[in-house]
Amino acid sequence: VRRLQKKLEDNIAGTKYESFVNTNTGLQWPVSGYYNVTSHFGPRWGSNHNGIDISSGGIAGQPIRAIADGYVTLSYNGCSHNWGKNGNCCGNGYGNYCVVNHGTLNIGGAPANYVAYYAHASRVIVSVGQYVKQGDVLGYVGTTGWSTGYHLHLGIMKNNRWINPYPLFF
Repeated sequence: VRRLQKKLEDNIAGTKYESFVNTNTGLQWPVSGYYNVTSHFGPRWGSNHNGIDISSGGIAGQPIRAIADGYVTLSYNGCSHNWGKNGNCCGNGYGNYCVVNHGTLNIGGAPANYVAYYAHASRVIVSVGQYVKQGDVLGYVGTTGWSTGYHLHLGIMKNNRWINPYPLFF
Protein backbone atom coordinates (compact mmCIF):
# COMPACT_ATOMS: atom_id res chain seq x y z
CA VAL A 1 0.00 0.00 0.00
CA ARG A 2 2.84 2.42 0.82
CA ARG A 3 4.43 1.71 -2.57
CA LEU A 4 1.13 2.50 -4.31
CA GLN A 5 0.70 5.70 -2.29
CA LYS A 6 4.25 6.84 -3.12
CA LYS A 7 3.63 6.12 -6.82
CA LEU A 8 0.39 8.11 -6.67
CA GLU A 9 2.11 11.07 -5.03
CA ASP A 10 4.99 11.00 -7.52
CA ASN A 11 2.64 10.78 -10.50
CA ILE A 12 0.60 13.79 -9.51
CA ALA A 13 3.21 16.08 -8.00
CA GLY A 14 2.81 19.48 -9.59
CA THR A 15 -0.46 18.60 -11.31
CA LYS A 16 -3.13 21.29 -11.24
CA TYR A 17 -6.06 19.43 -9.65
CA GLU A 18 -8.84 21.71 -10.78
CA SER A 19 -8.33 20.30 -14.27
CA PHE A 20 -6.59 16.99 -13.52
CA VAL A 21 -7.72 14.51 -16.14
CA ASN A 22 -5.80 11.33 -16.92
CA THR A 23 -4.88 11.73 -20.58
CA ASN A 24 -4.88 7.95 -21.12
CA THR A 25 -8.40 7.33 -19.81
CA GLY A 26 -10.03 10.74 -20.05
CA LEU A 27 -11.31 10.45 -16.45
CA GLN A 28 -11.18 13.35 -14.00
CA TRP A 29 -10.03 12.93 -10.39
CA PRO A 30 -13.18 13.32 -8.24
CA VAL A 31 -11.93 15.52 -5.37
CA SER A 32 -9.82 18.45 -6.56
CA GLY A 33 -6.64 18.84 -4.55
CA TYR A 34 -7.10 15.72 -2.41
CA TYR A 35 -5.34 12.56 -3.55
CA ASN A 36 -4.46 10.54 -0.46
CA VAL A 37 -5.85 7.02 -0.95
CA THR A 38 -6.34 5.63 2.55
CA SER A 39 -7.91 2.32 1.56
CA HIS A 40 -7.34 0.49 -1.70
CA PHE A 41 -9.49 -1.93 -3.68
CA GLY A 42 -9.46 -5.53 -2.54
CA PRO A 43 -9.59 -7.56 0.68
CA ARG A 44 -10.28 -5.53 3.83
CA TRP A 45 -11.71 -6.47 7.22
CA GLY A 46 -12.78 -9.92 6.07
CA SER A 47 -14.60 -8.78 2.93
CA ASN A 48 -13.83 -7.11 -0.40
CA HIS A 49 -13.52 -3.31 -0.50
CA ASN A 50 -15.12 -2.46 -3.84
CA GLY A 51 -13.41 0.87 -4.42
CA ILE A 52 -10.85 3.33 -3.13
CA ASP A 53 -11.17 5.76 -0.24
CA ILE A 54 -9.86 9.28 -0.84
CA SER A 55 -9.12 11.16 2.37
CA SER A 56 -6.90 13.88 3.76
CA GLY A 57 -6.94 16.67 6.29
CA GLY A 58 -9.37 19.38 5.24
CA ILE A 59 -11.36 17.15 2.87
CA ALA A 60 -14.60 17.51 4.87
CA GLY A 61 -17.18 19.35 2.79
CA GLN A 62 -15.09 19.44 -0.39
CA PRO A 63 -16.99 19.09 -3.70
CA ILE A 64 -17.29 15.60 -5.20
CA ARG A 65 -16.99 15.87 -8.99
CA ALA A 66 -18.15 13.57 -11.78
CA ILE A 67 -15.26 11.61 -13.30
CA ALA A 68 -16.99 11.67 -16.71
CA ASP A 69 -20.29 12.67 -18.33
CA GLY A 70 -23.26 10.48 -17.51
CA TYR A 71 -26.73 10.04 -16.05
CA VAL A 72 -27.52 9.83 -12.35
CA THR A 73 -29.24 6.48 -11.77
CA LEU A 74 -29.44 6.61 -7.96
CA SER A 75 -29.34 9.44 -5.45
CA TYR A 76 -29.72 8.81 -1.72
CA ASN A 77 -29.78 11.51 0.97
CA GLY A 78 -31.41 9.60 3.82
CA CYS A 79 -28.56 9.89 6.35
CA SER A 80 -29.31 12.81 8.61
CA HIS A 81 -26.16 12.45 10.70
CA ASN A 82 -22.63 13.02 9.51
CA TRP A 83 -19.99 11.67 11.88
CA GLY A 84 -17.57 8.79 12.17
CA LYS A 85 -18.88 5.46 13.41
CA ASN A 86 -18.15 1.75 13.11
CA GLY A 87 -21.34 0.37 11.67
CA ASN A 88 -23.86 0.40 8.88
CA CYS A 89 -26.23 3.16 9.90
CA CYS A 90 -27.87 4.02 6.57
CA GLY A 91 -27.58 3.89 2.80
CA ASN A 92 -26.60 0.21 2.87
CA GLY A 93 -23.29 1.32 4.33
CA TYR A 94 -22.68 3.98 1.68
CA GLY A 95 -24.43 6.71 3.66
CA ASN A 96 -25.50 9.54 1.37
CA TYR A 97 -24.38 8.56 -2.11
CA CYS A 98 -25.12 8.71 -5.80
CA VAL A 99 -24.53 6.42 -8.73
CA VAL A 100 -23.70 7.74 -12.19
CA ASN A 101 -23.85 5.61 -15.33
CA HIS A 102 -21.02 7.03 -17.40
CA GLY A 103 -22.05 4.94 -20.38
CA THR A 104 -19.73 3.32 -22.87
CA LEU A 105 -16.22 4.63 -22.55
CA ASN A 106 -13.34 3.54 -24.76
CA ILE A 107 -10.53 3.11 -22.27
CA GLY A 108 -7.43 1.30 -23.47
CA GLY A 109 -9.06 0.40 -26.78
CA ALA A 110 -11.75 -1.69 -25.09
CA PRO A 111 -15.20 -0.06 -25.08
CA ALA A 112 -17.18 -0.93 -21.95
CA ASN A 113 -19.94 0.45 -19.74
CA TYR A 114 -18.70 2.28 -16.63
CA VAL A 115 -20.82 3.03 -13.57
CA ALA A 116 -19.40 4.95 -10.58
CA TYR A 117 -20.54 5.02 -6.95
CA TYR A 118 -19.70 8.20 -5.03
CA ALA A 119 -20.30 7.46 -1.33
CA HIS A 120 -20.28 8.83 2.25
CA ALA A 121 -21.28 12.35 1.19
CA SER A 122 -22.52 14.84 3.74
CA ARG A 123 -25.16 15.53 1.09
CA VAL A 124 -25.80 14.71 -2.54
CA ILE A 125 -27.08 17.52 -4.78
CA VAL A 126 -27.99 15.61 -7.96
CA SER A 127 -31.23 13.82 -8.80
CA VAL A 128 -32.09 10.57 -10.55
CA GLY A 129 -32.28 11.11 -14.31
CA GLN A 130 -30.10 14.20 -14.24
CA TYR A 131 -27.38 14.44 -16.89
CA VAL A 132 -24.02 15.52 -15.46
CA LYS A 133 -20.91 16.68 -17.26
CA GLN A 134 -17.39 15.72 -16.28
CA GLY A 135 -16.34 17.92 -13.35
CA ASP A 136 -19.89 18.79 -12.25
CA VAL A 137 -20.41 18.77 -8.49
CA LEU A 138 -22.41 15.75 -7.32
CA GLY A 139 -22.28 16.40 -3.58
CA TYR A 140 -19.89 17.11 -0.73
CA VAL A 141 -17.44 14.87 1.13
CA GLY A 142 -18.80 13.60 4.43
CA THR A 143 -18.67 10.64 6.77
CA THR A 144 -22.17 9.16 6.52
CA GLY A 145 -22.94 5.44 6.45
CA TRP A 146 -20.32 2.88 7.42
CA SER A 147 -17.51 5.38 7.80
CA THR A 148 -14.91 6.14 10.43
CA GLY A 149 -13.91 9.54 9.05
CA TYR A 150 -14.35 12.05 6.26
CA HIS A 151 -13.60 10.57 2.85
CA LEU A 152 -14.98 9.82 -0.59
CA HIS A 153 -15.48 6.16 -1.40
CA LEU A 154 -15.21 5.82 -5.18
CA GLY A 155 -16.36 2.46 -6.52
CA ILE A 156 -16.40 1.72 -10.25
CA MET A 157 -18.11 -1.08 -12.14
CA LYS A 158 -17.01 -2.05 -15.64
CA ASN A 159 -19.65 -4.11 -17.45
CA ASN A 160 -21.38 -4.81 -14.09
CA ARG A 161 -18.23 -6.02 -12.29
CA TRP A 162 -16.33 -4.11 -9.63
CA ILE A 163 -12.87 -3.05 -10.77
CA ASN A 164 -9.96 -1.28 -9.13
CA PRO A 165 -10.44 2.46 -9.85
CA TYR A 166 -6.80 3.32 -9.11
CA PRO A 167 -5.33 2.35 -12.54
CA LEU A 168 -7.98 4.46 -14.30
CA PHE A 169 -6.37 7.58 -12.86
CA PHE A 170 -2.69 6.68 -12.40
